[in-house]
Amino acid sequence: MSFSFKTWPFPSPKKNTHLLKCSKYGLVAHAMNNNVSIYVEEFGHFTPLLMWSPFQHQITALEWYDASKTMNTTVPVFVLSSLSGRLEVYDCRSRIAIFRSNINLNEHSANDPISAIQYPTPTTISQSAANSRRENDYVTSITWSQFSSSCFFVGTKNGRLLRFEITIGQIVKCRVVWELFFDFQIDYICIEPQFGEVCAIASEKGSIATIQNINKYQEGKPPEASPNVVTLLNKTDSIHEIKFYPTSTQFLILVTTSNSLLYSISDCCTAPLLMLPGIRKLHILHDSGNIALTVRDDSVELWKFLTNQNKRLSEAKLITSPKYANVSEILVSDMMGDNLVFITSQMWLTMIEVKFSSKFRD
Repeated sequence: MSFSFKTWPFPSPKKNTHLLKCSKYGLVAHAMNNNVSIYVEEFGHFTPLLMWSPFQHQITALEWYDASKTMNTTVPVFVLSSLSGRLEVYDCRSRIAIFRSNINLNEHSANDPISAIQYPTPTTISQSAANSRRENDYVTSITWSQFSSSCFFVGTKNGRLLRFEITIGQIVKCRVVWELFFDFQIDYICIEPQFGEVCAIASEKGSIATIQNINKYQEGKPPEASPNVVTLLNKTDSIHEIKFYPTSTQFLILVTTSNSLLYSISDCCTAPLLMLPGIRKLHILHDSGNIALTVRDDSVELWKFLTNQNKRLSEAKLITSPKYANVSEILVSDMMGDNLVFITSQMWLTMIEVKFSSKFRD
């Protein structure tokens, strides 16, 4: 078993704020400050497709259209947001934003050409409290449902979780179906991959909450969040990633500053998964069940989960250039299937493929 690499040189070597998201169909979106670049993976390398600046302010979140567990035709559409509260749905085919709005009440005016959002009546807090949460707010996380061609979820700085429904056609319609309120910034959203009925949210600072029956909206009432909002015991820990265990609706994988954990939703407790500090991302390979790919600041590793002791199978160590000695070698990363795509400190867009063989291929 080994790794193979695909690389594409990237322009600016300056220190910037990066976001990276891969679609399941070979497209890669990279945001750097307020600029977006779209790449397509073809013939063993990445080809630039689009580059533009959708906002004046920094891009805070982005996510591709998914619907991979439906029979719908895939479309090259993604959602992105800015620090000023702007939210856009962009179509790479027509190269235009097919929907624009603003979740920040302070930024909307009658003369603004973007679409005004009509919010449902809040059920857990007062209208004035809800409007207060909607002021000076912006999107911090976005997730598109694998089970719907029209549904995506948005988390915000002020702790709002919104479900959007969008109809993509000659006339694009988009609305907020429901809105929930939490007492922490929502930096991560994940939906369980078995049935798409349970959602987990988390903040980088360590707060975690779950929402059951996210697809039900009866008599104008949104789904109810679990009353158990859990926080990490170690207050110096931060959450780097949260996702459902691939074969479970009741267990979450938490990647923190100090280690990675399994979290039981029903029991509200954790168990060690891989006691390895400095992990930024952990992905269990679909065809293996017990082999995980981990991303650290300057390396990518394969680990096998064993009953008594985990075993490291392989490691790809990235060489750090002296001029970037204080910067992580892997700036940002995302998974494209079981392949890892990331950007290095020297601004190379790189893919690592896992090969279940003894040969190494460039």
